[in-house]
Amino acid sequence: MKIYHITDEYIRPYRVIGYLLYYEKQKAFAIELAEDLKEMDAPLFFASFLRRGIRSIDPVWSKRWVQQRIIPADRQNLGVILRTNRLKEYDEMKLLLLGEGRCAQDDCSVTEDRAGQLPAWMYRRMQEKLARVIPLSGMSILVSFAGEDLQARHIELQPVLREEQIERLQREERLFRSVRLQPGGQGICWGENLSIPSWRLLEEGTALPMTGKDLRMFQAEAMDTAAVCQRLNCSRQYVDRLVKEGRLSVVRESGHSRLYDPADVDRLTW
Repeated sequence: MKIYHITDEYIRPYRVIGYLLYYEKQKAFAIELAEDLKEMDAPLFFASFLRRGIRSIDPVWSKRWVQQRIIPADRQNLGVILRTNRLKEYDEMKLLLLGEGRCAQDDCSVTEDRAGQLPAWMYRRMQEKLARVIPLSGMSILVSFAGEDLQARHIELQPVLREEQIERLQREERLFRSVRLQPGGQGICWGENLSIPSWRLLEEGTALPMTGKDLRMFQAEAMDTAAVCQRLNCSRQYVDRLVKEGRLSVVRESGHSRLYDPADVDRLTW
């Protein structure tokens, strides 16, 4: 993951009004708006979210913000433009950075965060992102969060999704069971067109007397070393290295056999 400042150059001295997160492996975006950014000071696109009390913008809308600032993929002379800018293929992030994220709609620009000194509110929000999701019976799910002191939550989907979305998941049980985390734990999704952001899940449902750490011990779909190697396209030696570095959790170990937390494996693909 790479982090970029979103700076409003209309305000002097220039002010960082949020952060653009880019998940390179999946080419996905997410935007986090600053805690002190007010609707009246925000560019129009962001003001519409602040009006509803939303400061974490999901990957779908974050991508739309990026696409508003770059050459569209269906541009007639796209090939010429790519060659002129020495790009082998259409890459949204590279195109965004070529113009420093500027566009005629506002005074925002995008620059990479190289210092790594993020504000406290960013670290807190990262703890509130999802760590795992488990589909349950009765159109409900169990979720836990990156902050292992945060309680897991049991979520009934009926109040969260629209009626037609619930009906579709009820008809297609295989689709319901395919629920996955979005990159960075920004939310959960069933394919590209149906998702729920992490902040909504933190507010919904019933808090359970267990944390993410507790839930990890009970998760059934553990992966063995061979499955991890296949998923990550790597060697067993590299898996051992991931364990030593604390980037991959061992759920159970018996002799030379290990089982791993699939949520950690998923995060390594982001």
